[in-house]
Amino acid sequence: MKGFRLSVGKKIGLTMVPILLIMVIAVAIPAWRLFSNAFVDQAEEQAMAGAMGLLNSMEVAGKRAMDGALALSYRPDLVEAIDGGNRDEIVRMVSPILAELKLDFATVTDSKGVVLARTHSSDRLGDSVSDQSNVASALGGKASWALERGSEIPFSARAGAPIFSEGKVIGVVSAGIRMDDMAFVDEAKRLFKVDVTIFLGDKRFMTTIVKDGDRVIGTSLDPKIADILLKEERSFTGPASILGIPYVTAYEPIRDGDGQVVGISFAGRSVAALNGVRNHILAVTAGIGIAALLLAMMAVALVVKRILRPLGPMAGLARAMAQGDLTFRSDVSQSDEFGDLASDMDHMVDELNGLLSIIDRSVGDLTSSAAALSEYSGEAGAAMDEAKGLVEDTSRSADENSDSLGQINGGIEEVAASATSVASAATEGAEAATTMGATAEEAVAEVERVIEEIKTVTSASKEAMDTMKSLGRSVEDIAGFVATITAIADQTNLLALNAAIEAARAGEAGRGFAVVAEEVRKLAEESNQAAQQVGGLIEDLKEKSRESMEESHRSAESLESTSERASVAQSRLDRTLKAVGTVNQAMQNVAAGAEEQAASAQEMEHSVEKVSQGTRGVAERMERILSTVEETFRASDGVSKESERLAYDAKSLEEMLRRFKLRKGETGLVPSEKDS
Repeated sequence: MKGFRLSVGKKIGLTMVPILLIMVIAVAIPAWRLFSNAFVDQAEEQAMAGAMGLLNSMEVAGKRAMDGALALSYRPDLVEAIDGGNRDEIVRMVSPILAELKLDFATVTDSKGVVLARTHSSDRLGDSVSDQSNVASALGGKASWALERGSEIPFSARAGAPIFSEGKVIGVVSAGIRMDDMAFVDEAKRLFKVDVTIFLGDKRFMTTIVKDGDRVIGTSLDPKIADILLKEERSFTGPASILGIPYVTAYEPIRDGDGQVVGISFAGRSVAALNGVRNHILAVTAGIGIAALLLAMMAVALVVKRILRPLGPMAGLARAMAQGDLTFRSDVSQSDEFGDLASDMDHMVDELNGLLSIIDRSVGDLTSSAAALSEYSGEAGAAMDEAKGLVEDTSRSADENSDSLGQINGGIEEVAASATSVASAATEGAEAATTMGATAEEAVAEVERVIEEIKTVTSASKEAMDTMKSLGRSVEDIAGFVATITAIADQTNLLALNAAIEAARAGEAGRGFAVVAEEVRKLAEESNQAAQQVGGLIEDLKEKSRESMEESHRSAESLESTSERASVAQSRLDRTLKAVGTVNQAMQNVAAGAEEQAASAQEMEHSVEKVSQGTRGVAERMERILSTVEETFRASDGVSKESERLAYDAKSLEEMLRRFKLRKGETGLVPSEKDS
């Protein structure tokens, strides 16, 4: 029972689908890992950039405060107001400038650091701020800025500038920007695309992280991380859990004017947000991959269909050859290896058609020769039978004339000479019959060899069919590897496109996509190797085509040998016909001798009683002649039977050849009795 049958195209398709799926999976998993690692690396870089950017924003605020403080310290009217101790005038002069420079507050002190005026707490005066680093530096005659913690304003960027009068420091103006406004961290989040937090000590002072609708200010930092920042005064970068939510984080210490760590700058990205972006990109990538897979499958189907298109006509040609029909042609005009193979098969059928036509004509000639030989053998048998009757009559006449030999010595001598001639002719007839029998046997042997050669042609045809099947399997391997090269090329283009898009989008952060570029290079190398394997398979296909041609040549040589042996058989049958002619001539000589004996008998009819003794001798000779004639007759009968067997074998060979249907004008078939 045959198994479930699938066409070659379906087999290739069913083979390519899992291969393409495996390739997509093999590319998707590393891509997923690469994207995950790249996103983590990018998130760490963004977090570090956010933490440093937050510090830079504080530095920018301090420098802006420095510009405001210096601008105020150079006002002569401020010097006069300080000398006069006019607090209201000081506030009136400072406030418009603060608004113009977008500063939040200012404090003016005397030469000892005692507060003369404040714009943010005008009723609180007379306290000393000389412990602030920016004020202390200004009292020493040097302007500076620093991030300061204060009693009225918890945290701010402040700058102090000395106020000179006649070369002496008569006071200090300290201007600053508040760091307790949530707009500051919100602006940093907008700029750096990360969540940011400012810690004072280990407590969250300002943050963009929200839980249950509220900012999580006042909560404590992880003690392990706090020790790294506050005690060891080192930076920290890596994953961390913030209120039970995983983040990719970066922490930088915030130092005051004295270099002491007073707070922490934090920036980080939620892992959940990263996973969402990564999953979105992977979903887009998977969609593109599935689309590419479908396109690749369609391309494979089209290529396989085009490659296997000639197999239908070629299979039809093979079936027609197996059924003996040599009029069928594949008519494939495709200009590739399959086209060449189909053309070679058509040429092979033409050659077989011509050779079988020649053999067919030779078989017809052989049949005619066998029929003629049988006819001549029948005629020879009839002649032998007639000679036998004549010899018997002569013997009876010799018995009747046994007493008359005395008067006819001369006639007896003539009768003896005639008997010798008859014996010689009979001997020649026997030899000719023997030659005829041997020649007939050789002809039969040659016909048997012709049949063996035809079997050899059949075997060669089967081997040619096996070679063509092997070529079909080689073509299947080529489709598989071509499909592999196509899939690898598609994936290579996809990775290159994604790498270019992501690198352009990421900017400086695009360094993480170097790994993707490396994968693109590896895929290109695999494409090159697959192309080399395709070249090897094409060479194998050509080799199989050459083997098929060699098998066809051997078939042609075998058929030529068969034709030559048939010619030899015809030649030997010609010699048999000549031997039959010799037998015929010998029988004629026997008849002539018998006529001469009859004439001598007429001369001796008056001396019957005198020749009795001589006649007895003649009778004995006639008996020997009769025996020889009977042997010749048996030999002739054997020749006739062998001729009939030869004719039967020739007819069988003709019937075998009639299984082949040849093209018109080349058949050469001798019509059978049924045909006529």
